[in-house]
Amino acid sequence: MLAGGCGGNDGEAAPAEGSQTQAETAAQPQAQMAQVEKETAAALIEELSSDEEVGPGYEWSIIAIAGSSLGDSPEARTVYQRFQENMRLQIKRTGGVLSEDRPTENAKAAIALHMTGIDPADVEGYDLLDQLEDEDAVKEQGINGPIWALIASAASGRTLDAEPSYLDELMQAQSEDGAVTYDGKTGDVDITAMAVQALAAFADENEDAAGAAAAARDWLAGQQKAEGDYGNAESTAQVILAIGCLGEDPAAAEDFVKDGTSLLDGLMIYRTDGGFSHEKGDAVNTMATEQSLCALDAIRLAEEGGTLYY
Repeated sequence: MLAGGCGGNDGEAAPAEGSQTQAETAAQPQAQMAQVEKETAAALIEELSSDEEVGPGYEWSIIAIAGSSLGDSPEARTVYQRFQENMRLQIKRTGGVLSEDRPTENAKAAIALHMTGIDPADVEGYDLLDQLEDEDAVKEQGINGPIWALIASAASGRTLDAEPSYLDELMQAQSEDGAVTYDGKTGDVDITAMAVQALAAFADENEDAAGAAAAARDWLAGQQKAEGDYGNAESTAQVILAIGCLGEDPAAAEDFVKDGTSLLDGLMIYRTDGGFSHEKGDAVNTMATEQSLCALDAIRLAEEGGTLYY
């Protein structure tokens, strides 16, 4: 069973007899990535299949499964059905605003529902992107607000009236070295990677967005560790997603290969029995597994000429 929690230390995992250790998994060639992706998706589907509460709060799991090679399987569709039913109840209960002070909840829900075949513009009569037009509410949440409003709108095939304002907000949060900051002071790998994911959707038509994405990408390449990772599975996964959103194969991006070690190699050091761990040596962690599966999805989709969100 996947352990809950976000980024916490759940203790050391004890590999089952005959299972691969994280170090052994790290040595797997890219050719075996597809099998790891399938195994991770299957484990997550099995976990959710017995959970009657699949709904709000499960968006990352749903996004990861929907983007995977098992995304169209009967088992996955059964999970989507329960997720959709529970989301409909909550959206109706809250009048289309899942959280007054966290518009990112509407953004994540819009992405997950869209990826499972539901139009986020019409869920129980509510348009989930309406809240994302509220600039004050979105910006009040911090830079995460504009980032996920942009990703959700692009993923849903929509154009927000507030789009120019959010793009400007995002680029103002970027330092001269290319990093995007959460606190206005310190460059943050996760925030910078997510910013690239948002900017990528507009880079073809907006030169400023393209320039900001390129600068952020260069900064991210400079932060990569010798083992190909960023210190934990989630940060490594977000960088992989960023490169994938730019339309490149994250496992083959030359500026993200350190001494022959790629981003995929970096992610695989967190592979453990049943999923992925937050840090090396930790037990399997739900958020690490969700985001790592999204990253594996992005690599597979890149090889097929696609991306996870767009």
